[in-house]
Amino acid sequence: MLAQRPAHRPEAPTRDDHPMNIPTARPIGALPRAGAAADGDARAHAGVRGAQTTGASLAEHIVERFHEGHRRDLAALQGLLAALPPSPPAMAMARHLAAFAAELERHMFKEEMRLFPMIDQGGNALIGVLIDDITREHAAHEATVATLRALHQALLHEPPAPPVATTAPLGALLERFLTELAEHAALEETQLFAPFAAAPRRPPPG
Repeated sequence: MLAQRPAHRPEAPTRDDHPMNIPTARPIGALPRAGAAADGDARAHAGVRGAQTTGASLAEHIVERFHEGHRRDLAALQGLLAALPPSPPAMAMARHLAAFAAELERHMFKEEMRLFPMIDQGGNALIGVLIDDITREHAAHEATVATLRALHQALLHEPPAPPVATTAPLGALLERFLTELAEHAALEETQLFAPFAAAPRRPPPG
């Protein structure tokens, strides 16, 4: 079961319908040594298990560091927006953020329940297709991020100016969330997915 993330940020409500239990690779035990051939087989087996353990550990880190962090930050951002005086920019940003929170939850749930368990088991015939789907979703998130930034700027410049006591924490938290979202996608694409670069992909259309 995943270890709890250090409690330096407020905890999000429990999600009974989104269990965070991701299977992790078993510890690599001592391998038998029975001659040169067996020794070579043992080293090869240890290499495979080591790669799987590394992937499982990285996936666990992503869930604890980024997925749970995104959930907490999105809930806090929605609370800060709800505390602002009603205005067209504030309401537009709140709607956009709520829609993105739902989309990101679906994305992370797909990773936690489908992709990460596949990685833990060393991959299968479908992992390349699923990785491509996840990567396309990462790219689609970039447009959403650009819209969020534009709506935030409109909110700051809409007269009368909203109270600084609320907009300053909102801006700081939004920037942290978007920075960590980019770090999350980059970590997956450059490290977690790299061992499966040669996995079969869906044929291009046509």
